Amino acid sequence: MAASLTHASLTKRLQMMKNQPTKAQHRMAYLLLVPGVMISLMACLPREQVAPVAEELVSAATEVVLAKPELVGTIPNGNPIPSKDLTRIASGYGWRMHPIYKIKKHHAGVDFKAPTGTPIYATGDGRVVTALNSDKGHGNHIKIQHTEEYTTMYSHMESMVVEEGDWVKKGQQIGTVGSTGMSTAPHLHYEVHVNGQHVDPVTFLDKEDLKKGSR
Repeated sequence: MAASLTHASLTKRLQMMKNQPTKAQHRMAYLLLVPGVMISLMACLPREQVAPVAEELVSAATEVVLAKPELVGTIPNGNPIPSKDLTRIASGYGWRMHPIYKIKKHHAGVDFKAPTGTPIYATGDGRVVTALNSDKGHGNHIKIQHTEEYTTMYSHMESMVVEEGDWVKKGQQIGTVGSTGMSTAPHLHYEVHVNGQHVDPVTFLDKEDLKKGSR
C-alpha cells in the first residue's frame, strides 16, 4: 500500500514537471521530486530479517525436550513463588515505564511481589550456572540451565541457598525474595530464555496455581 502511494505521488510530481517548463518551476519540481525518489529507493531496500516470534521459539524448544522423556522435568513450567505466598504480579513482560529511569523500556520478565524472605523455587530441573551477589542491576541473582534450550533467571534476591554448579530439582528452594540491585521494593524478577532469547514467562507459568489467587 505504501509503495503504491509513493509511486502515485512520484508520477504526479513528474507530470507537474512536464506542465511547468519555467526554470523556477523546474527547480521547484526537482525539490519536490527528490524526497519521493528517496522514499521509493528506501522502500525497495531489503528489510532487516525479523527474529522468530516467541511462540515459535517455545514450540520448537519444547518439541526437542519432549522427544527425550528424561528431559520433561527440565521444562521450566512451575511458578517461582506459589500463589499462597504471592502478594501479586506487579509487572508483566513487555514495554512499560521504567520505575527508576522514568522512560519507556522493555521489561524482559515478570515481577512477583512478595514480602522479604519469601521462599523462591526452581521452576524446573537443572544446573545452577550463575549464583552472583551484587548490589547493581539484577542484584543477587541465580541462573539455572535446564536444557540447551531453556534457561531461567531469578533476580533481586535477599539470599541464595544454592551455589554455582549445584543441580536442583523443580520445586526446590533456591533463595528468598529481596530488593537488591536496581529495585524499589521487595520482589522477584523472573525471566525465561529460549535459545538465548528472553520470552514471556507467562507462557510457562502454572495457570491453575495462579487462579487460586494471591494474598
